Amino acid sequence: MYELLCGVLLTYEPSERLGAGKDGIEEIKRHPYFKHIDWQYIYDSWTVPD
Repeated sequence: MYELLCGVLLTYEPSERLGAGKDGIEEIKRHPYFKHIDWQYIYDSWTVPD
């Protein structure tokens, strides 16, 4: 799985990388490598530094 993720993120052509398509970040969030991440929790926990 790790090799697959690196392959789609480190593709030479930027337009072919994971997340470069019309779905952007949503494409990355749907990737099986990130399936256990609670994206809403991360969003809700984020704070702006002082």
